Amino acid sequence: GTRHIRDRALEISKFTTKSGESELTIDLSKQIAISAAFSIGQTILVMLILLVFPYWFGRDILDLVVIPLEIIFDRVCSIADNPVSQVTVQQEPNASKSFEVDMIKSSLTRLTKLLQVGLGYAGTDIIAKNLSSGTFSVLQAGTRLDAVFGFCDIRNFTDCCEVLQEDCVVFVNSVAAIIASALENSKGTINKNIGDAFLIVWKLANSVDPGNRLIPTCSTLNEAATLALTAAVAIIYAVERSTDVQGFSKRSGLQKRLGQNFAIKMGFGLHVGWAIEGAVGSELKIDATYLSPHVNTAMMLEGETKRY
Repeated sequence: GTRHIRDRALEISKFTTKSGESELTIDLSKQIAISAAFSIGQTILVMLILLVFPYWFGRDILDLVVIPLEIIFDRVCSIADNPVSQVTVQQEPNASKSFEVDMIKSSLTRLTKLLQVGLGYAGTDIIAKNLSSGTFSVLQAGTRLDAVFGFCDIRNFTDCCEVLQEDCVVFVNSVAAIIASALENSKGTINKNIGDAFLIVWKLANSVDPGNRLIPTCSTLNEAATLALTAAVAIIYAVERSTDVQGFSKRSGLQKRLGQNFAIKMGFGLHVGWAIEGAVGSELKIDATYLSPHVNTAMMLEGETKRY
């Protein structure tokens, strides 16, 4: 006889027994349809993952890695091309301490600013050559240039230092701020501070690489000499009129040592000539400076002003 049997998993359409032989017919169309639908769904899901997720992840990688790295690379190239380019130390937009790339960008900006402040205009070639080459070498041949050299000194500095003690640093920085302000419009730059003395340089344009457009230069020797003398007079006047600087002269210790009429004053020596600009020192410590008998002459002239 023939019987119809319905199974939970399979649809058995016919089961026939005849002469001791069995014949079974099974309908798998529903299972095949379900399996096909599931496969299509899997394929669509994989396609969505391959199309959508790379875009999402790629956008994050672009924003958090690729673009910041490009900015860092551009900054390094910019510094190598012009080590005295203006760098503003500030928090980067959307920066967070949790993002290492942002921290690298911020640290690079600060290190660049420290290099510029530490080495000054005399160290531009050192910065440029080491950033643009694959080797580290701070001890390089110097460059000859023509300039006006100024050597200025704070009078009675030994007594001031002994009396002011820790405040002596604030005192010297107050004088340095006046000198830097006076040099902003006179095309001069401070090279170094040796306790109570400052070495200032007014470079001539024919001695400077044309690519370093931000380095202050004078077009002629007459211009350099005029600006140097004008700046020296302005600094001496500004120091004598500064309430911040002269406030230190009113300390009781200085009044007892140097008299009630004591006032902070500056001495200047100016001389024109050539010098070798470069780094002096070792691999552990360098000083970007100027070597020349003309620099020494400016220093000696300043010393003679104490007598005349």
